[in-house]
Amino acid sequence: MLFTDSRKRLAIAARQRGAGFRNSTSQVENANNTQTSSGLFAYFSGNEKARKRRSGGVFGSLRPNTRVHAAVAALKIVGAFLLVVIISSVGYMTITVLSPEFGLPDTNIEYEDSDLYPQSVVYFPQKYEQNAYLREAVKEIEDSAPEDVEEEPEEVVILPLGAGNTDNVLVQEGMRYYNAEELERGLLRGLIELAPAFVAAQEEYGIDAVFLAAVAALESGWGAFPIRETNLFGFGNMSFETKEAGVDHVASFLKRAYLTEGGQYYKGVSVTNVAHYYCPVNPSWPGMVGQLMKEIVRRIEE
Repeated sequence: MLFTDSRKRLAIAARQRGAGFRNSTSQVENANNTQTSSGLFAYFSGNEKARKRRSGGVFGSLRPNTRVHAAVAALKIVGAFLLVVIISSVGYMTITVLSPEFGLPDTNIEYEDSDLYPQSVVYFPQKYEQNAYLREAVKEIEDSAPEDVEEEPEEVVILPLGAGNTDNVLVQEGMRYYNAEELERGLLRGLIELAPAFVAAQEEYGIDAVFLAAVAALESGWGAFPIRETNLFGFGNMSFETKEAGVDHVASFLKRAYLTEGGQYYKGVSVTNVAHYYCPVNPSWPGMVGQLMKEIVRRIEE
């Protein structure tokens, strides 16, 4: 009986120890489950307590450090996706531009006035051929651009020299005669300053200025020894207000009386014809006047 009671007491004690061990083990497991249920695993494991704490969404149930890592991972995924999109777009554009159908820049084609045309026409001629808008734009530019007209160089016509012609002392159309600046180079002494007066008489009365200057040079010794101070032509004993007035008076009289058909002393238009009445007493007069005319022309043409 005593032995039986002892066995009962031992069995009771063993059961109590087993129950305590199971209780402690259950407490440890519950603690671990409590800690694990606060993580991301608990959210998907079906833990009831963790589900009650998910009011903040997927990331609301995570710890602060875990939330940062999750956000960084999400940003990396989005960035990778955008990078793939950009690379794909660049690759497509590159293939399109470099494809034979689009047309590569043709460096062997020369374009005139390339600055007038869109760059697509200059560098991508095949695209230009396929693009109606570009063709229309180029046509509009060409229509509005001024046409290049090659200006022909002006032909310099050198007229034959009419000045100093002893056979015709009148100015002839299509012949070249001297202006005052040119005539000055052929005169000497006191006649140099009268070059404008000789040329003015040439323009007014149509008599060669070289002829008028040669007559004055012969009759006055190049203006140094006139019969009268203002009379350089030996024209009678007349005097004039100025030397220029004397040149104008004699030229007017020569044209009216000597060099116009029907004039009082008209015999022709050569030096010899004029000399017939102008200086009949000196047969050498036309030859000396002609020589002076050649001398004046030589000085000018040198």
